[in-house]
Amino acid sequence: MKIALDAGHGREGDPGAINYELGLSEEAVTSVLRELVKEKLGGDFQVFYPDRDLLSSMRGREAHEKGCEVLLSLHLNSGPPGAQGCEIWYRSGNELGKELSLSILNSLSQLPLKIRGAKSDDQWAPAFDHTWKGEIGILREFPGPACLIEVLFISDPQEARLLQNSRFLEGVSSGIVQGLKGFLASSFRFWDVSSPELKEVLNALSGRGVIKGFPDGSFHPEKPLLRGEAALLLKRLLDLVFPV
Repeated sequence: MKIALDAGHGREGDPGAINYELGLSEEAVTSVLRELVKEKLGGDFQVFYPDRDLLSSMRGREAHEKGCEVLLSLHLNSGPPGAQGCEIWYRSGNELGKELSLSILNSLSQLPLKIRGAKSDDQWAPAFDHTWKGEIGILREFPGPACLIEVLFISDPQEARLLQNSRFLEGVSSGIVQGLKGFLASSFRFWDVSSPELKEVLNALSGRGVIKGFPDGSFHPEKPLLRGEAALLLKRLLDLVFPV
């Protein structure tokens, strides 16, 4: 599976939100997070980095054109005094995007941070224009499961210090990957099968309890069937044909 990992901001002259007191920028933190997430995804996934010199909407379009099946956009929030916590945005009407967002939020809820919820981008507007109706460009231009993760508020002194903590960033990246894999296992099964006909057969067999696949939702169609796996399949088929 090909995953688009977008590190928010980074265009020339656009470092994103900045905490001037700590000398910390959104661009710098999301770059670190992107590398940590890629490392934890491991060899089962192909990772694509959208071009940070492109506008947000163009990055979503580029990810789709490059064959990515899921998009994660990593960001930090900024707001008034007291604003804290993690929130994740998905494109309005994109149900898989919503499920992806909820799965990642559920994983991140194990960390010591405030959860602000998963939100549809028809509720979103940039700080400079509260009448905005354009939704979030990078999500609008990517048709598959996608979400924009606002990890914490870099404007908050306490949360900004957390963003400087390497162990905390390790935990965030692990939570994102765990949530992604949980989503793939429950809502995007057999994602590594390219043949529509085979995927249809596998979904039918899965519905009958014959085929289960791997915990991360993959099937690995290229791998040979082991004797133990064959025995399990035969047992499930016999239980289906000759129920006790």
